[in-house]
Amino acid sequence: MTRIRIYHEPDGELLAEGPLGLFGITSFEGNYYISKGCLKTEGFRTNWIPGFCVYKFFYIWLDFLDRDGGRDRMLGWRYFLPNPIFFFIFFRVGVPQQSPHIRVQKL
Repeated sequence: MTRIRIYHEPDGELLAEGPLGLFGITSFEGNYYISKGCLKTEGFRTNWIPGFCVYKFFYIWLDFLDRDGGRDRMLGWRYFLPNPIFFFIFFRVGVPQQSPHIRVQKL
């Protein structure tokens, strides 16, 4: 089973670590959806800016506050009312796979 670590690139803080798959960190449509058990930071903060995807439905953007007090706006998101077909994204933190602020290490 493949395990990955996801880091916040500007400061190297570990955001998530766990198995790549449905019950850990799920790769879906160019993003990673991180389960609560794999999230290794408390830096994500809800900024209350809503979003909508035509087929995945409603989400809220998340800012990331690093250890030095820097804020990375809209680095992640969380679906709070997803399409039930996509149950595996419900209440998980989503981050883009291809971002200059994210670094992924496969273990």
